[in-house]
Amino acid sequence: MGKYTAQKHSSYIDGRCSKVYYCKEEGCNNSIKYNTALYGGGRCRKCTDKIHSKLMIENNPNWKGGISFEPYSLNWTKELKEQIRKRDNHICQLCDKTQRGNNRALDVHHIDYNKKNCSEENLISLCSSCHTKTNNNRDYWMNYFNKKVLQLAI
Repeated sequence: MGKYTAQKHSSYIDGRCSKVYYCKEEGCNNSIKYNTALYGGGRCRKCTDKIHSKLMIENNPNWKGGISFEPYSLNWTKELKEQIRKRDNHICQLCDKTQRGNNRALDVHHIDYNKKNCSEENLISLCSSCHTKTNNNRDYWMNYFNKKVLQLAI
């Protein structure tokens, strides 16, 4: 009773497949394993990860077309941010945590989410935890902070 082994097959050398497969993404010349070529979509791990991460980002409900990568205004300076923190008494305007209690400088948030609009009425101090919360439900936070800034002006 003869046992069929890979070593007897013509495309195997020393028990390993001699055929080389390459990633099917344009411009990628990475070699891939036989099972990845057949069952993994024919892409190397790097190209597969790139495609998946792009889909995850662009299909995320918080994706706003890449506006977070836009540059800030030239008016966005350390002095301006410190002026806003000072105006807000170095207190987070959402949870009342002090800058000292935060163990770091407070973030300065653009109320209308426009990095180019650096008017004092559009800026407010937040701790990093509260600043993270403002990435969801933007209409709610714009309305909330616009009212808050009006109270600060009085």
